[in-house]
Amino acid sequence: QNRNDGMITFKTDDFASSFEVFRLTSPPVTLQDFAGKLHATVSTSPASMIQADSSTIEITQTPNTKYYYIFRAIDIHGGVSNPSPIYEIELYNDGGAGYPLYFRSRRS
Repeated sequence: QNRNDGMITFKTDDFASSFEVFRLTSPPVTLQDFAGKLHATVSTSPASMIQADSSTIEITQTPNTKYYYIFRAIDIHGGVSNPSPIYEIELYNDGGAGYPLYFRSRRS
């Protein structure tokens, strides 16, 4: 890959067929904390069968509770991507005025 920093660049060669959403309610120490915590799998090709590289999901969260998420893509051949960075998301409610708080881990 003509790199001299010891890093490897990964790139997909297939479309994602779905995404896995992992969720915790306590702060993770390592990515291994997400093992067995699959919250949802979201397809990228609903009934229309059009290939896509993204999808949406509606997730319910309790206000003023921090949740920790990671995501992985699954390609059309069942190949699984590396996990995303860890995201901390809280739906903060201050007596009726609600807004999301969002943080991404420094892990790249």
